[in-house]
Amino acid sequence: MRLKRHGFANHVAEKRIKATLLLLALVTSVPSGYLAIDLVRQELFKSKAQEFIQREFVFKNTQVISSKIDSNARVIDLSLIGESISAEVVKNIETRLTDYGLQDTKIVLQQSGQSRVDLTSLKANILSDLLRGSQETIKQRDSVVQKLQLELAVRNSFLQQASDITLELRQLFPEIVKVALADGVEVTEKNEELRKFYAVITTSASLPKASQQRIEDWLKVRLKRDAVSLSVEPDNQPNVGRKFKKG
Repeated sequence: MRLKRHGFANHVAEKRIKATLLLLALVTSVPSGYLAIDLVRQELFKSKAQEFIQREFVFKNTQVISSKIDSNARVIDLSLIGESISAEVVKNIETRLTDYGLQDTKIVLQQSGQSRVDLTSLKANILSDLLRGSQETIKQRDSVVQKLQLELAVRNSFLQQASDITLELRQLFPEIVKVALADGVEVTEKNEELRKFYAVITTSASLPKASQQRIEDWLKVRLKRDAVSLSVEPDNQPNVGRKFKKG
């Protein structure tokens, strides 16, 4: 469906409306155009300033650690560390600003020992960071050593406890031949972990169920554990006699 083309009432009205629209278009486009030009000018200044810094501020014992470029004020603010640059050298550098299209630009230097960049303070901060890192490393090492010492103490305590338990069981039940003890973890079907103490006893003669229950109850009290797994096995190894040679 085509739209009808509308005309103007007369030629004067047409010229007036067209002039108004043209004026509005110019008014709205000028600021955006100015902003675009100013943005390009600022970026161009920064690019030239960066090139100037990289080429002209190269010294053996002095280094630029930070730079701040103000394109509106045309100021290059540099923080240096190392040997101070003399005023004569700075003036010589300033004479080359025009070579980079940076005329009417001011250079502001913040050198170590003169203002906000303090070499002594910087060294102190570095040493402080290194010391803090060393202390953290020592702390972690001490934590590992302490953990290993605790595990070793628990192991030694368990070995001593196992020896004592074996002797006590043999006093109570002389038919006991060997005792194997272990501290472990049982994982259930629901993936739950249950700490359990395991005891495997080898006897010269079969033990009644009542005696086995007494041993299990005794181990729970002796070890202060609720979960104890006891297994009693008869000693089926035959006695092997020794053969002696006749003299």
